Order: sequence, then C-alpha cells, then structure tokens
Amino acid sequence: MSLKNVTQMIEKEKQRAAPHEYWRSEENQGNENKDSEKVSVFDNCLTETEATLSFIDLNSESTDLHKKNKHADQTKEIEEDSHNIASGSTFFDDLDETDYFDSEDEYWDTLRNKDIKEEICQHCQSYHLPRSTQDKVLCPFEEVFDRYPAFTAVVQQFAKENDFEIHDVYGDENCLFRAVADQFMVNGCPGHTEVSLRETVIKRLGKNSDKYEVHDSAFLSEETWESYLHKMGKTRERLNRTFMQVLADVFMLDISIYSFFHNEVQYSYVTAEPAEKMKTISIFLGQVGEFHIFSFRPLQWMTELPYKAQIFRMLAICTEKPLDERRKLVERRVAIMSPGHFPKSNLTETVQFVVQSISFQDEPIVAEIRRRLVEDQSLIDPLSGIPLPYLGIIMKLIFPYKMFYGEYVKYPLLRIGEIYYHYLGSYADQSCSTLQDLSRTQKMHITHVARLSRPSFCRVVVLKMDVEAIYDNDSLDDYTGGRHVIIDTSNSYPGYCRLRISSSSLIDANENVAKIDSVMYQKAFIITDKLRSDLDVKYGRKVECIGVPCYSFPFMHRWTKRGEEFPSRETISSIIKQGCSLIPKPHPKCTCPDIEWQFNFSMAEHLLFKSLTVPQRHGFLVLKLLLSNMMNHTPFKTKHLKSVFFMACEELPVYVWETNFSGCVLYVLSSLLSCLKAKFLPNYFIPESNLMDSCREDDISTMSTIVDYVRLFPTSVIEIVAEKYGFTYGVNLIKSVLSKENYSAERQDFQTALDELFGHLTIKTAKVIAKMGFYSISLDILQDRFEQSLLSPQTGLRQASFSFCDFFVSALMEIRQKSSRVNLARTFDMRIGSNVSDMVLEKQQVTLQTYLPWMVDPRLNWIKVPCTNSTDFTSIASFLYDISKREYWRRNTVLAELAITTAIQCIQETLKQNSGSKTDENVQNRILKRKLILFYMHVYSISVLNNLVYPLIDHMDEIEELCIEFPEIDNLFYSMCMYTKQPAKAEEYAKKFQARVYGRNHTPETRSPVD
Repeated sequence: MSLKNVTQMIEKEKQRAAPHEYWRSEENQGNENKDSEKVSVFDNCLTETEATLSFIDLNSESTDLHKKNKHADQTKEIEEDSHNIASGSTFFDDLDETDYFDSEDEYWDTLRNKDIKEEICQHCQSYHLPRSTQDKVLCPFEEVFDRYPAFTAVVQQFAKENDFEIHDVYGDENCLFRAVADQFMVNGCPGHTEVSLRETVIKRLGKNSDKYEVHDSAFLSEETWESYLHKMGKTRERLNRTFMQVLADVFMLDISIYSFFHNEVQYSYVTAEPAEKMKTISIFLGQVGEFHIFSFRPLQWMTELPYKAQIFRMLAICTEKPLDERRKLVERRVAIMSPGHFPKSNLTETVQFVVQSISFQDEPIVAEIRRRLVEDQSLIDPLSGIPLPYLGIIMKLIFPYKMFYGEYVKYPLLRIGEIYYHYLGSYADQSCSTLQDLSRTQKMHITHVARLSRPSFCRVVVLKMDVEAIYDNDSLDDYTGGRHVIIDTSNSYPGYCRLRISSSSLIDANENVAKIDSVMYQKAFIITDKLRSDLDVKYGRKVECIGVPCYSFPFMHRWTKRGEEFPSRETISSIIKQGCSLIPKPHPKCTCPDIEWQFNFSMAEHLLFKSLTVPQRHGFLVLKLLLSNMMNHTPFKTKHLKSVFFMACEELPVYVWETNFSGCVLYVLSSLLSCLKAKFLPNYFIPESNLMDSCREDDISTMSTIVDYVRLFPTSVIEIVAEKYGFTYGVNLIKSVLSKENYSAERQDFQTALDELFGHLTIKTAKVIAKMGFYSISLDILQDRFEQSLLSPQTGLRQASFSFCDFFVSALMEIRQKSSRVNLARTFDMRIGSNVSDMVLEKQQVTLQTYLPWMVDPRLNWIKVPCTNSTDFTSIASFLYDISKREYWRRNTVLAELAITTAIQCIQETLKQNSGSKTDENVQNRILKRKLILFYMHVYSISVLNNLVYPLIDHMDEIEELCIEFPEIDNLFYSMCMYTKQPAKAEEYAKKFQARVYGRNHTPETRSPVD
C-alpha cells in the first residue's frame, strides 16, 4: 500500500472516530495528554483497575498519620522478628518449603516431572537424563520433565512446519488474556496484561450485552472474576469465543485459532466486525483441550519487533497536526526505518493499521537529554513514560551485578619470557562479561561458550619492543631505543597511519618494507612458527599480528576539557605511561593496505575499565546485554558501545550512576542513538575517526531503529532478555511494578511510595535467587535495597535505630526455605561479622556433621538427619541423594553437587570398610556399586544443567572402574566421555558397547553436547 493511501486512510478513519480503540483499552481513552512537552509521550497501558486504591493517596488528609502508624507497625514487626529468632522459634527452625516468586512461578514448578526413572532403558541400553520438551530427542522412550500443556508432540510438529515459536502461559482462568497480551507484545504493542485486557472485555460486554448475548445482571462491581464466570452460565470454550470476539472488535484483530485434540488440528478464526471493512492486525493462538489457550509467536518476531513497535507507538502520540504535515511525517517515519534483514512488505499490515494522528519530535540536544534524565531522578522518563527509580530497580533486580561473569586479564601488558603482548577486543578489559544463563536449556550459555572457543576471541598482539613509533616533532634526544619509525598520518584516514622508516641503515634485510618514490615504509612483520607455538600452543591464544609500541600518542588532546572525575588524573597518567600500539590493519577504503597501520587502544581501555565504579560497570554490562541480544544480526560491536559509554562517563558525575542508575543507562542509549542517526560514531581516543565509516547505510539504519526501540521500550526489551536467560520472575516483576505505577511530584511522598512498592519485591527476588544457590548475590540485593532506603527521608526513630542487621533479620523471617535461611545467614555473618546464623539454627541439634568423620562443607553440614536415615553411611547416602534431587529441581546446583558428592563419599567409605569381606558382603558391595551408578548419573545431570564438564570430569576415573564390573553402562560412559570432550576414550567404549550388544565394531558420531 502506498504512503499516499496510508495518509488518506488517516483522515478517513479520524472522521469515523474509531482509531482510539486500537492502542489503548477503553479505560484509558479519556486520559490522553494534550501537553506533550510536560508529560510522557508514551502512556504505559499497565494500570490498575478503578476499584483498586493507589499506594499513594495524594489527596488524603491523613497521609502523615498513616506514615506514622505504618512506621510504628514496621518497627514493631522488626522487633518481633528479632525476638522470634533470638528465642529460637521451633516453627521457624523447622519450616522448610520451596520459595516461589509468586503463584505463577509455583504453577510452572508443579508441571515438572521430578520422578524420572532411574533404570537402564531396554531400547537404547543407557540411562536417560532429564530432558526438556525443547531438547533434541535421543531416545523415543525418554521422559520429559516439563509437562507444559502447550508442548505436546502434535503442537511442536505443527509449530515447526509453520514457522511458529510456542509460548505457553499460566493455565488459569485468564490464559486467553495472557496469550493475547503476549501477541500484543510480539507485535510491538507492549503494556497490555491479562488484567487490563480482562477489564476491557468486561466493560465492553457491559455496554453491549445484547450484541454478545449476555445479561446486565452478570456485571457487579464487587464481584470476583470467578463468580462472574460461574454466573455467565456458559462453557469455558463458549466464553473464550465470546471474549475473543470482544477483543477482536475492540482492538481490530484478526485472530487465528489452532485447536489440538489428540492428533488432529482444527483451524478457526475470529475477526473484528466494524461497520465497514477496516484493516486488522493478525494474531495467532493455540488451544489444547477444551480451554487452555497459548500464544504462537511467528518465528521472525524478534527481527520485526523494533520496527512494528515504533510504528505502533505513533498511536500514543496525540499532538494535532494538519493532514498535509501528518502525511509528510508518516512518509518520513516509515522511510527512515530500513529493515534490511527482512522484506519491507512485512510491515505493510502494521503501517496500514496505524491510522491515528501522528506527531514526530526532533532529536533533542544532548544537554537537554542529560538534564531530563540525570539531574532529577524522580522525573518520569519522557519517552518510555516510566519513573526513573522504578526502571532502575527493575534493572537491578532482574539483572543483578554479580550475575554477570567472565574472564578478563589483570594487566594491560603481559609478558612471557621476553615476549610482551596485549589482548585485542573485549577480552582485553572487563567488557566480555555476560549474564548467567538460568534456563534449563542453556541455549544462551552454549552460544556464549561457542563464541569464546572461536580463535578470533582470544587474539593477542605481540609488541616488537626493539622498535618504537614516534611523531616527526618528537625529540630524538629523549628516545633511547635501538630503532624508531615515524608516524605519518598525511595520507591515511583518522585513526590510521603509515610507519615511515627514517634511515635505510636501520632496515633489517629480512623485514618487509615498501618503497614509494624515495620513501621507505614498514610493512607487517612476519610471525614466526616459534612465536605462534610459544603463545598459541602453550597458552591457548592466537597471535593476531606483531605491533609496534607508541609512547608519544597525544592522549591529553582528548582530555583538554575533561571533567574532574572521569578519567581520574591517576588513570590518565597510567594511560600516557602505557601508551598505545600500532597494528598492521588498513582502513577498508585504503589505497595502500600493505603499509597502513591502525592505532590500537586496548591497553588504555583496560585501564579505563579498571577505573570504573561498580555502578558504572554494572550499567555498561546491562547496556551490552540489552543491545547484543537485540542486534546480534547486525555489525554492531562492543567497541561502538564502549566509545559512547566512555564519553558519557565524562559527562555524568560518578555519584549519579549510584543514585540514578536507569537515567544514566538511558542517557547512554540516547547518545548512541544520536551517533547512529548522524552516521558518525567517534572513536573515544580519536574523535575525528568515525567507527561507522565502514558500515553500510542499511546496516546503520537497522542499528538505529533497534537502538531507538530499546530506548523507547526498555522494559519490553528487559522482559525479552530475561526470558531468554531463564530469569522467569522478570516478566511478573515488571508487571507488578508498572501495574502500580503512580508518580508524585513531592519528593518525600515519592520516596515513601518507592519504599512501599519495592520493599516486598526485593525480598521476593532475593528469595528466588537464594533458592538457586546464589547466596552472596541474594545478600547483595538486600543490601542494595537497604542502602537505597537510607536515601529517603525518615522519621527520627527509624533513621537512628534501623540497621542493616535489623532489615536482614526481617527479610530472613519471610524466607520459607530453610537452606536459603541458613546459608544466607552464614553469608551475612561472614560479611558483617555477626552471629545471625546461631539464631537461625536450633541449638544442640544433631546434624549431618555429627554422623560423618570427615569435614563437611559448611553449606551442608547443618542439615538435620532423621533417625531413620542415620543408622549407617548407606542410609545417610540415600538421604543426601534425595536432598540433591530436590535441590536439582530447584536449580540449586551448589547444594545439589555438595549433597551428591557427599553421598558418593559415604558409599565409598562403606566399600572400604567392606573390603576383604565374605561372599554375602560381596553381594552387598555390588548393590552399593549399583547405587553409585545412580549417583554418578545424577552428577552427570548436574553438569548438564550448568552445561559444564564439572563436577562430572572429577569422577570419570571412578566411573570407568565401574564399567569393568558393570559392562552394561559402557554406552552411558561413552556419552559421558563425549560430553567431557574425551573422544579417544569415547570411541573405545563405543566399540565395547557395540561388540557386547551387536557383536561388531562401531564408529561413533563425533559430536559433543558442550561444543
């Protein structure tokens, strides 16, 4: 459809007064902001129902009294909590239940099959590991652990054949609305929830009861949703169809429903019924059984999302403009977004659907961005419509700082014997860190490991220390080296140069040189086999090139107008002393690539990253995480983000990263977007060098569109990334925050609201993180929340007496899982020097350490062993095995590994005691060894859960010994060898297995799950 037709449709639909229902539900239609300069240009749809009271009642005359009473109640509760712990409450000590973030988190856990059979499969002659429905099927008799309603074999096959991605939803009465909300999100319309959609449906049914064949008496203001459904007197299937029709009419949808009954697939659809034909948006739902609805995401939804979201966003921008101007704005907005990686026709439906008045704001100047985002953290972000402190806590709770991990080198310049070298790229500093993958499929971790294993990742530059690059105006009197080359930038692009040889007498006959006219230039130095061997083989690094050190680069030109904080004077001095290097790498448009060299600042970047504060590093890692996951199909590199980030650090005071974390993150995104739109991203050290000059126009346009999307919809991107990395609580945490969004202009009221809103969310998050064994990170989350609360004005008693210990004890009382309480308390004691753990544990109780003669890990030794399991090492081992399996399903690999390795030690100790025994005891030993096989299988499962070779690799020799007595586990040991990357041993046992079962040799498939 042409743009001319689109703009004509705008006027046509405006006259019809229909478009108001496209973007927002009816409850929001009366709240459109006319003064777009003072308020957000994007109204988030996550709002409470009208019957729900705001958590800040600004109009209440009893606000102050409420605060005092609430403070008194909190103080009393804290004192009671401390007293209960100090008195050794038996109930508190014995309480041991799994901690869930919310009821939905518990729902998904109940669908897991935690009783996978522990016996040899007669079909494949091996043991089965717990398998996800999304994993590759290795044996048709494998059991799956995630029995999610939507992931049946028929549904999965249908999704594969039709390019869909299955997204199952919480299977309660709102599953239809949850699935539709997900379809809105993947189509670029974030902000809808099951609650907001349900309320929209109820209101429309109330106004049009005859049309949808319902009665007015069905709608009572105080009635619960369950009561309403019961009163409707229809089957769930008929109700769902009615609700779908309402949703289709309100939001102009074309709903395709694929119903799965046994092995059959039935197709039906529900479409909007306007007065005359109008453009609709297509969504795709699946149905299993009579009522469970789920979402079918198109396979390419992630690629199209940034474009669709920005087109749909125009519906929330309500500034009135004449038709001619709107036509130009439509043309401009659509034209500047070049998809590049998919046909532009894919956006036709979306563009045709957007038929409301459009406003387009010019890019604000950088100073104005900084003022609005950073100077007052209580401001609402003018683009996303979210209060900055709310967004900051969302980022910190979903992506805690210590959840990022990665290797990095200690020093900018390293030495092995007489070889001096430094790393290139992200490995040279701390920018290569990534987020922990908590998902059971470990797809993101596998991708990260694959990237790390590439030869291009750990690249090093060996410096030729007997040569130094200097400038023409440098004084040779200060130069003490044996040789020097002159830096010539006259015929090169910024950031590049040629190395002119000053005297022919200094030329080594074996070196590469080039002569242009009468001038001699240095070419790349030859890398010898010995040099490659010394670094590649011995230290696992790849020698990229031989570089030339330069100690006279004019770094101070970069910081003539620097701020007082970043970089510090000490950091600048270190950078100047370290210098930079020149590597043989030509500019893509260079006419003489053989003699061109590039300035490399990896050593300086190392020093800059080392000087960053924790909040600054955290901000960078969050930015990199969001951008890399949205732009992995573009030429966007970490160096692009680093350059903009360093420039932002110069402009932003250091303390602001602590007090206004999200404002700083958004400011960096805005700065990056400005650079991409200008098609000029300056090198931090050489600002006249454009890091974008080798990128194609359509790639820059694509990157600009994606960064714009991340900037406009930060919580949507956070939600997507959290889902990919297994932070399953992230979606509902964001929903909880934004559904209570209420903003006060008064600082004190705002901080009070902030404390009330995020106090319980912090503890819920800390519980989930501790459940998985990240005790130190869980404590960090609690400590950060406490420190943030100190920034808010409080009454005298609270401010004077409320300590972190009080806050921690209060939080501890809300944790129902005993392992989390004990290990959190011990972590707290080690960090603070207190004795909270003594108050948590029952005094004089008989623990695991009492029964075992060796030292047990403190994270496990406190466990109380039942009398029935304390008769001998074997019974203790069985008890620990059950504990390990329980912690495995909680995804606490720390305790799961400790419990199973201690159980193995118990069995091994029993076997030692039985050595040299009689025949009856030999039979008993064989039974014990079979139990050991199950234990080693569980160790294998734990390793696979983390996608690591540990702890399995530590037990491979013991397992191989068992193969002698139990040859039926040869195939199991083969798969373990393949997993731990021991191909020779794997081939040996594959042949043994084939010979035993089939009586012939076998050549195994050379693959590894951890490749």
